[in-house]
Amino acid sequence: MKYSWILFFASICFACHSSAPQGRSCKTMTLDCSDNLWSVDVSHLFESNLEIIPLETTDNCLVRADDQKWVTEKYIYITDQVSKKIFMFDWKGKYLRTIGQTGRGSGEYVDLNGMCVVRDTLYVHDQVQSKLIAYPVQGGQFHEIFIAPPIYSSELATAGNYLYFITNYTNGYNLIRMDLKDYSTQHFLPYASEIEKNGSWWGLNKYSFSYQDSLIFTFSQNDTIYGLSDNVPKPLYCINFPHNKIPENLLTLNGTQILQTALKDGYITGLDEIYNTKSFIMGGFGKGNQCFYFMYSKADESVLVAQSLDLGAFGKLSLYNYLPTDNDELVFFYDVLFLKEIWKLIISKNDFQNPKIKEQLEQVIQNAKDDDNPIMFKIRFK
Repeated sequence: MKYSWILFFASICFACHSSAPQGRSCKTMTLDCSDNLWSVDVSHLFESNLEIIPLETTDNCLVRADDQKWVTEKYIYITDQVSKKIFMFDWKGKYLRTIGQTGRGSGEYVDLNGMCVVRDTLYVHDQVQSKLIAYPVQGGQFHEIFIAPPIYSSELATAGNYLYFITNYTNGYNLIRMDLKDYSTQHFLPYASEIEKNGSWWGLNKYSFSYQDSLIFTFSQNDTIYGLSDNVPKPLYCINFPHNKIPENLLTLNGTQILQTALKDGYITGLDEIYNTKSFIMGGFGKGNQCFYFMYSKADESVLVAQSLDLGAFGKLSLYNYLPTDNDELVFFYDVLFLKEIWKLIISKNDFQNPKIKEQLEQVIQNAKDDDNPIMFKIRFK
């Protein structure tokens, strides 16, 4: 039976924590792009097999490689912001069903700003209607959690039995945690009021990432990657950009002016996306109009920085629209038309460690239509 909870923050006790807990230090992660490397071969970090998985295309299921994704042990969920639908695939690429639908009725959403999966439930945060919708991934009755006052978030994440709203200069705090047992909330990381007042923050591509129940996250104009210790956020990595960092005096401008200046003068605006794996922190950042990717080794604290992370053992196929899994794999996605161009210009002209994989990829490309759903690749970390 469908049911609802109304949450009134006035009747809930919540804790407030500072953005940098005293007595705790964070490691320094230096991201130096002064060498301006175009590409780095990272094949040695992965096993020798590459799986090629075309996502099934139907008249009712069309997605893009850069759409929002969430992967679990059994399924792949892709959110299309154009059709406002959530598509569910299995690991063979078979399209299974859509979850939820748009509208203002019970169990319907208007906004798809945040999505995450906790065990067997997919949660959608609809900011417009101030509610959280919980859909069983196997089908069945949903339920709704109405949130009052509203939470305005940039991203939804999870760790353990909690949801985390990355609010990024809204609601007075940069992080709000919701306990899924009773839907009570706690507020963390008060934001810098002068930044909020001036509107000098900006949106990132990926604020957070959950790996095997551990969560890392960041937010605008804060060169810090946070994690959780006893469910309390603490800084894990302080990011050092030794060159081309935006001068302090420019940070008094509004967000649009800062970004325009950064693009024109080649400044680094900070982290743009982060991902977590067993052995690496991965992500990206921009310098002017250039995009850079990095891989930070947790073992020896070494860092790879380049404009492209390539698999030389597989025709120099680049890691593109990638996402780590809890099984120490990396999946990445290519739109068919783009993959065909890259195949013609680069991949087909290079050798593969396993020629059979090259033959398989060529066959997949030949059989794919330009407007088909993306091709997914899966490779395992060593």
